[in-house]
Amino acid sequence: MDEIHRFNKSQQDLFLPYVEQGLVQLVGATTENPSFRINNALLSRCRVFVLERLTDENMRAILERTLQKVVPNSHSEPPRAGTPEPPASSPLTTDRLHSVSDNILNAIVRYSQGDARTALSLLELAINAPPSTNEETLLKNLKKSVVARFDRTGDDHYDMISALHKSVRGSDGSAAMYWLARMLTAGEDPLYIARRCIVMASEDIGLANDRALPMAIAAYNACQIIGMPECRINLAHLVAYLAESPKSTRSYEAYNRAEEAAKEDPAIPVPLNICNAPTGLMKELGYGRGYLYNPSYAHPVHNDFLPLQYKQERFLREEGDVEGKVWDEDLLRQWEYMDNNGGDWEGRSKVEKTGAIELLERLSPKLGFLGFSNSQRWKMKYSMQQKAGWDVTTVVAPLSYPPIQYHVADPAAIKFMTGNRVLFPKPIEMYDLLMLYGDNLLTTEGETWSRHRRLANPSFAETSIRYVWEQTLRILDEMCDDWGEDSTKEIPHMAELTKEITLLILGAVAFGQETHWESGPGIPPDGHKMTFRQAVGIVSERLPLRVALPSWLWGNKETRDRMGSGGIASWGWLGSTIRDSAIGYAELQQYMEEMMEEQSKVGFEGRRDIFSQLVQATGEDVHDRLSTKDVIGNTFIFLIAGHETTAHATAYLFGLLALEQETQDELYDHIIAVLGDKQPTYEDIPRLDLVLAAFYEALRMYPPVLNIPKRATEDTSIPVMPAVRDNGDQIDPLAKPQSLFVPKGTEFIMYTGSLHYNPRYWKEPYSFKPKRFLESDWPRDAFIPFSSGARACIGRRFAEVECIGMISMLLKRFRITVDENRFPTILNETPLARRERLFESFQALSLTPKRIPLVFTRR
Repeated sequence: MDEIHRFNKSQQDLFLPYVEQGLVQLVGATTENPSFRINNALLSRCRVFVLERLTDENMRAILERTLQKVVPNSHSEPPRAGTPEPPASSPLTTDRLHSVSDNILNAIVRYSQGDARTALSLLELAINAPPSTNEETLLKNLKKSVVARFDRTGDDHYDMISALHKSVRGSDGSAAMYWLARMLTAGEDPLYIARRCIVMASEDIGLANDRALPMAIAAYNACQIIGMPECRINLAHLVAYLAESPKSTRSYEAYNRAEEAAKEDPAIPVPLNICNAPTGLMKELGYGRGYLYNPSYAHPVHNDFLPLQYKQERFLREEGDVEGKVWDEDLLRQWEYMDNNGGDWEGRSKVEKTGAIELLERLSPKLGFLGFSNSQRWKMKYSMQQKAGWDVTTVVAPLSYPPIQYHVADPAAIKFMTGNRVLFPKPIEMYDLLMLYGDNLLTTEGETWSRHRRLANPSFAETSIRYVWEQTLRILDEMCDDWGEDSTKEIPHMAELTKEITLLILGAVAFGQETHWESGPGIPPDGHKMTFRQAVGIVSERLPLRVALPSWLWGNKETRDRMGSGGIASWGWLGSTIRDSAIGYAELQQYMEEMMEEQSKVGFEGRRDIFSQLVQATGEDVHDRLSTKDVIGNTFIFLIAGHETTAHATAYLFGLLALEQETQDELYDHIIAVLGDKQPTYEDIPRLDLVLAAFYEALRMYPPVLNIPKRATEDTSIPVMPAVRDNGDQIDPLAKPQSLFVPKGTEFIMYTGSLHYNPRYWKEPYSFKPKRFLESDWPRDAFIPFSSGARACIGRRFAEVECIGMISMLLKRFRITVDENRFPTILNETPLARRERLFESFQALSLTPKRIPLVFTRR
């Protein structure tokens, strides 16, 4: 069937049953695109063969063979044996025949565009031209006789407008002008081109040039008024303007993101605070309540305009935000060489300064790639792996360290890495800034780490753990007495309270300095500018500032004296903070040096604090001791690790109990069943297993450390499991566990934020269920809040005992609720959304809650 596209859809359907039954062998020919002109059902039962254009060599051979037949004396190759002579009556063998030059043949090949019929027609025109016609005139006549290849309803129509659009998008004005001319000379409707340019003005230029859209509409009106051929000038003006305009797809992409969200859940109600309230009844029902009329204020005010489910979404991104954009250095260099005269792209320096770009490309044939900031990764949790399809994903962030990482949420892979310390050591250079006072367990590796661990182990023996328990109960008793008999106690931020509690406990446990809850800051002793308690507080609170600022702002006693005497200016709040922090760090070092000197005189007998234990620690050789610097360095790191991680974890736990009142009641009943009316004792700890389980569940849901780094020291491979859905079913049922090759030097992040929410191991991972840790087969390999393997936290038992004491003492005496005045309820807010709003967090040294306001009501 020639020209099969001329059959309409209904007529084509007549072929279908006969083709399916094999009664008809259908052979069709069409010059149209079968994807658009042939029924899908019929097309799916046929094989499509594309007849490509003839090459220039093919065309030349056809023309030369034709010339040999009709012009025997031409300059073409001699006739082949057996070639019949042309008939005597042929009109092409008359006296008008003359030789056709190479220039004419080349022009015919070029003008025919791979169509042999067009080439033969042009050849006939050339042969029949009068002998007096010169070559230049003949070439012009041939060119005029060629009809431009263009179909206003077929592929050419769409291909050329696509070429114009892409040329404008790529800011290639020359290419855009060429395709505009091709369409207009072929007879394209200028209004169609103008309409497409209006789309370009918003889609591709957008917010980068607000004049583009009015310009495009003006050009469209000009085409309507003037018409061809003059309106081609208006279109050329518009196309050049659009091509040279800066480009921005912010609004276009923002709508696409918003549309996807709108389609995902079209039933989300409008937040009441921005609903219209035209009647008194609607106002009483809460319509419009809480809305702040912006023009009434002399300063910006905050309103929640999005539904709670999308409160954190940024549909319209900031100008210059390249999150999610691909960075391909090879393609950029190619553009710089081809289109920028070899010069550097001006945006390079901007990207390097802002550090905003994170590459999105596929670095492994198995693993999807995801590039996100720390806060984004924490919000996504295991959905990173679900999008990639595997429990190990590749993350590339060229302006962070390390720039390329494998994020691991696979317990088998983590167990393999932590069990092979030589093959997967910790990249200790990442911890150099924590060597403020000297080497310590966190900043060393290999034999040095083993020696520190061996000598530090006795400091965490049973006697020390009992000392932690005693100090926890002492501080909690003093705090509750200080609160008095008030029926309620409002806590604006729970983490501030837990940090104060843990700081007092650690002051005693780490240094042997037993201070009291109600005692004030006190007076610094001679030779000091701060009390010990003030120095410990500053050191534990301001480590992020200490790490962030340059080393010349800090130092030893000389630096402290210089800053204290005004040698370094105080620049307002920041300057005074830096000055006080530098003094605090120097003061703590001086205190510890004085403690070592004093205790070396009076002895350490009977002391149970970590500092004293480290000073006394010896190996098999009596001379195998930690140096003064090592003792101070390890004590400092135990202070930092024990203070912030325990304080934040218990703050999250108190907040979870305030939200989950039924779970709080179960925990209270458990504590009463174990303790009755008596004070908890050290021997009660094993029986308070549900309290420990609740602490573990808080650590699972809000792990203090999200990123645990490792590095491969040689080529190896790690096991990788396919990702699973929220219900635990595998996303790809056919996917099998794989072995991923990793070359030497590969950087890994054991990412607790994904591992602790992996549904393969944690059923309903977003639910607060402490009892899951009472099951005998709970997934221990998928729980690493204290790291894993030999490098697991040496002070884990300290944190557990401290939390058991804190929760038991406070929950036995108080009911804990959310402070509704500081954290009001939002109508129709889901429990999960309320929890995420209450626990909005950021990653500093550890996962840190911004604010958890609670109320303690005496039972």
